[in-house]
Amino acid sequence: MTQTYLTTKALSERIHYNERTIRNQLKVEQVQSIADSKKCRESTPQ
Repeated sequence: MTQTYLTTKALSERIHYNERTIRNQLKVEQVQSIADSKKCRESTPQ
């Protein structure tokens, strides 16, 4: 399977959505993902 990477500008043009909204939402999801993985590591006994 081939992966295609798009800029937020190209993505916004394809899906007709605001470029800034896409970028901000991706940032929020990335921060949440990092926080979730950190919680998981902290709760795992060593």
